[in-house]
Amino acid sequence: MPGWISEDIWTKLTEYWTSVEFKKKSELAKAARLSDKDGSLHTGGSISMGAHRRRLEKSLKRPATQDEVFEYTHMKKLKNGTKTTWIEPRADTTYENFMDLWIKAAGGVHKGRVYGLGSEFSSSRRSFGSGGSSSSRSSINQDEFELLNRRIAEIIELYAQERTVREEEAKRREEEDRRREEEMRQNDAAFARVTGDVESLKTQLNSLLASGAFPLPRSPSRSNKTKE
Repeated sequence: MPGWISEDIWTKLTEYWTSVEFKKKSELAKAARLSDKDGSLHTGGSISMGAHRRRLEKSLKRPATQDEVFEYTHMKKLKNGTKTTWIEPRADTTYENFMDLWIKAAGGVHKGRVYGLGSEFSSSRRSFGSGGSSSSRSSINQDEFELLNRRIAEIIELYAQERTVREEEAKRREEEDRRREEEMRQNDAAFARVTGDVESLKTQLNSLLASGAFPLPRSPSRSNKTKE
């Protein structure tokens, strides 16, 4: 029993899977799957795709790309391991769609290679089955690809505009901060000059008073005040 499911729910599921109703549905679904050409959607059987990937990488002695794994699990093979035809038409269509979109997204084929498909990529690997996408499917893929590019361009443009606004706002704030700092510096300098002038005047005045060159006026006597 999986650890992420409660025991009572697991018990109910087990009972349902062993019921006649479920077995009938399972057989109908199996018949529907087997109604396609060659009787299977893939050649992998009950083995997981991860296990098939590991087997393929072991035989290739290198990491396998996604398209190689798809070919490995969706193509008929001879006893010597040679791939012949797709197991069903849908596999061919899926493979061609995948390759079309991947090559377009990667920027095309450069020197016989496509980004993300490894050094073993070759256009001859796309010659299986129908040998290429139909014009209608290519047209649809191209439209989807162009739409995706437009959306990406719009997002990039919006991001660039927002970044420009943020940068301009940051510059404006920096300029205001510099202006305030300059005003404060000028005010401090002016205050320092005024303070220095006041202290200088005080010193000069004290010197004059001490030398007697600038006598203080006499205050009127009391007798004079009485006469008045």
